[in-house]
Amino acid sequence: MPEPKDRVEQYFDRIEHLPSAPTVVFELLELFKKQDCDIDRVVKLIARDPALTAELLKLTNSVMFGAEHRVDDIFEAVMRIGFYETYRMVMAVSGSKVMMKMGGAGAVPLRTLWKHSVTTAVAAEVIGGHLQESEATAFTAALLHDIGKIVLASLEGATFVRLLQEAGESEQSLVEAERAAFGADHAEIGSRLLERWNVTTDLVMAARFHHTPGLAAPYERLAAIVHLANVIAYSLPGEAASVPAEFRSGAASLEILRIPATSLSELTDLAGRALQKEKGLLEM
Repeated sequence: MPEPKDRVEQYFDRIEHLPSAPTVVFELLELFKKQDCDIDRVVKLIARDPALTAELLKLTNSVMFGAEHRVDDIFEAVMRIGFYETYRMVMAVSGSKVMMKMGGAGAVPLRTLWKHSVTTAVAAEVIGGHLQESEATAFTAALLHDIGKIVLASLEGATFVRLLQEAGESEQSLVEAERAAFGADHAEIGSRLLERWNVTTDLVMAARFHHTPGLAAPYERLAAIVHLANVIAYSLPGEAASVPAEFRSGAASLEILRIPATSLSELTDLAGRALQKEKGLLEM
């Protein structure tokens, strides 16, 4: 007799169309880790997906890049904006598509969740650069860290919205409140989805422990970057007024990352300035 499915698997079963892995993103990330990246390989990967190609060309031709003439093919786009910027755009387009596919007509505004994901990703990228660690990995981990919220938002609707609101008024952590209400929390759900996608372990662990980075060993540094990026994101103008208790202080992550507390305001300022340049990603 088969064992009964746990709560997370039950949630996955309830999603009408569980999205498949954005494989192009993760293949590009692996290419980016190599010193000599083959641009032809990059172009071929992106060209597999016509919709992704169209979105990338649209973004490349947008005003945020100040294009003097229209770009009509992926090779020219990559040459113009650079491989890393191409990767960031592909990651953002793919993330937005996954979010919209799972979101349905839930009570949680998807644009609010997307804005927080992008804001956190930009902050993580800044932290990664400050630490001379992979900005691409930090950006990716942060953009994916709340994917479990989309599952809960689509299936638990108004109850999940209430928990989000109450998280800013209570000393109970958001994941504790979710486990009490639903039998699973968004961090576990998100990490289990990433496991289904065969994502590298560091990204899985960052999603699972972005509220409690000290538990993510041996991947606590990436989890701490995502945690600290949340702290910064929630402090920036335009973010939700309701801040979960675990993101009101970055002390634990600062200690893990060995960043002086005096540097937090500088990182926040850098993230705020970087975010001002990301209108295209925020409006996806």
